[in-house]
Amino acid sequence: MANLLPKKEKDFIKKEYLIRLIIVFLSLLMVSMLLFVVFLIPSYISLVVKENTAIEQINLVKKSVQNKDNAEVEKKLNLIMVKTAVLKRYVEETSLGDVIYAIVKNKPNGIYISDILYNKIQKKDAIEKVITVQGTSETRDELLVFKESLIDVQYFKEVNLPLSNLTKDSDVSFLINIILKDDKKTN
Repeated sequence: MANLLPKKEKDFIKKEYLIRLIIVFLSLLMVSMLLFVVFLIPSYISLVVKENTAIEQINLVKKSVQNKDNAEVEKKLNLIMVKTAVLKRYVEETSLGDVIYAIVKNKPNGIYISDILYNKIQKKDAIEKVITVQGTSETRDELLVFKESLIDVQYFKEVNLPLSNLTKDSDVSFLINIILKDDKKTN
């Protein structure tokens, strides 16, 4: 085709076309941005609500942890108070350690103790406290000396050595039952 427009007019039309193209592009860009903002608003609101909910939950958890800690401390304190009350009761009494020490202290050299057992036996109206001493003795005479030395201990009400323990002369296995005095001094 023949070019009938002068060069000036052609340049003017090209500039006008370029300006229209830029205006259309910028208009589309603005509409896109506007749509982006419109579609972003619900997401933003949702995130703000979730953030507030999360902050509230964190505060609730902190409060519950503090309350739980307070409850645990109170529980532990009550438990300690109960234990100290029990211990106070036993402080005034002679301990089993003293009783066992008395048994070991009165043991001759030829006596070997393998077990010491402590039992509380419920009788009609009282609790009988029994210590059972089990072991071996090199000779029967040492076993009898051990029994006699235990009879003199202040904590013991009765010392029982069954006759079956005295059947052998040497390497005698024995079982001595000791009934403790019921003067509320031994737990």
